[in-house]
Amino acid sequence: YPGTTLKAIKNKIDGTDITIVDTPGLIPEKRISDLIDPKEALALVPNNEINRKTFKLDNNQVFLFDGLMWFRVIKEEDEQNPIFSAFAAKDVKFHVTKEDRVQDLLNKDYFAFPSKEEKDSYYSNMKKEIVTVEAFEEMAISGLGWINVKRGPLTVELSYPENVKIVIRNGII
Repeated sequence: YPGTTLKAIKNKIDGTDITIVDTPGLIPEKRISDLIDPKEALALVPNNEINRKTFKLDNNQVFLFDGLMWFRVIKEEDEQNPIFSAFAAKDVKFHVTKEDRVQDLLNKDYFAFPSKEEKDSYYSNMKKEIVTVEAFEEMAISGLGWINVKRGPLTVELSYPENVKIVIRNGII
């Protein structure tokens, strides 16, 4: 959320020797956090604690970063299931489901984000894109979080707002 990071903020990931440093202005545009109410967007900004969980998904399973963006795993039958860790602010719920349950979950009040009042406008500009993230690479979702692929490739069909920046980069972890 603009203006919340006024100086470098250090967050240590529990159980590791890794410290994430949030600095002002590194990704100043195309953030998911800019698409929701500013008061709610503050919950997407990590403050002291980062939510981290590791997943091993099968073909066609869907991973959701709360109700803000999601992806469906696409893999060949002979490929191993990809393993990745997801990182976001502690208030962002991670959820895995079957493809046919996604719309039902988004329509109900299962997720905190986006709010009930914002759902129609938020979901009106969603786009889909197929992306492959290799082992030891990361997919960063501007203004929300990132995933770090431990075992890949992780090929997915992303569903996210069209004005959000998605970056594939070398892993920082």
